[in-house]
Amino acid sequence: MAFPVPFVRRFPGLLRPHCGIRLLVTLVLGSAAFAAAPDNPPPWHAAPPPEYVVRRVKAPLPPPSSLETAWQSPAWTHAATLDVDRFHAKPDPLYPRTQARVLYDDAGLHVFFRVEDRYVRSVITAYQGPVSRDACVEFFLEPDGQRGYLNIEVNAGGTLLMKYHDPRLRPGAEESPPGYRLVLVPWEEAQHVRVHHSLPKVVDPEITTPVVWHVQYFVPFEILESHFGPLRPLPGRQWRANFYKISAANSHPHRATWAPIPPDARAAGFHQPRFFAPIRFE
Repeated sequence: MAFPVPFVRRFPGLLRPHCGIRLLVTLVLGSAAFAAAPDNPPPWHAAPPPEYVVRRVKAPLPPPSSLETAWQSPAWTHAATLDVDRFHAKPDPLYPRTQARVLYDDAGLHVFFRVEDRYVRSVITAYQGPVSRDACVEFFLEPDGQRGYLNIEVNAGGTLLMKYHDPRLRPGAEESPPGYRLVLVPWEEAQHVRVHHSLPKVVDPEITTPVVWHVQYFVPFEILESHFGPLRPLPGRQWRANFYKISAANSHPHRATWAPIPPDARAAGFHQPRFFAPIRFE
C-alpha cells in the first residue's frame, strides 16, 4: 500500500515492516464499527421501565445538621439511589444531576433528594404556593390504581406543597388532572411532614455558580392513610410513583423525570399517573 509523501513524512513509523498493514486494519475496522452505529439512538421508551426498591430503615437516621454528611452515612447509603435524568428537552450540560432515595419504617416514609445544580432561585415561602416555579423536587405516589395519587413538592428552600387527586369525582368539584378531584391537603395534616433543607429559606438573587443542595423529609403514614385508607403492612407491596426535578421560572428552566413520559404526552405535564413506574417495598 502506498501513502502520499507528506503523510509518510508526518508518520515515519509507517515505513516499518507491517506497520502499514496494522494501520489499514485499524482504519477498516474502525470505519466499519462507526458505520454500524445506528443513525439515531433507539427510541427512549424502548428501554424497560424503571423500578425502585424501598428498603426498610436498618440504622438510626443521622440528624439533619449536615445533609451532605447524612447522604453519605451508612444509614442512607443502605437505600437504593435513583436518578431523575429524563429531561423534557435536548440535554444540556448545565442541566442538574438529581438523585433520590426512599426508606420506610413503622411510622412513615423518609425521602431524600440530592441535587448538583446551577442557576438556583427559590422564593416561594407559603405552604401550597407554586413551588415548581423555583428549583424544586417532587415525588408523586399512587398506592394502587383505584384510590388516586398524592403529589409532594418541595423547593430548595424547604417550602412544601401537598395535594391529593381523588378519582371519585363529585359534581362541581375542581378537576386536576381531568378525571380526578383535587383535594388540598390541609396544613393541620401537612405540618407533621418534617422537612429539612440545606439552602436558606429564600434564595434570591439566583445562584449562578455550581451548588449542591438537599431536601430531606418524613411523611407519616397517618397522612397518607387519611386519603388512601389502610396501607400497612408494607413488605412485599408494590406502589407506583414518579420523581421529578423542575425549575419553571428560573433563568434556565427545565423539567426532568425518573420514569419517562413520552414526548407526545409531555404537554400535559407531570400529572399523568399512567406513566408512573413501580416502587416495591422490601
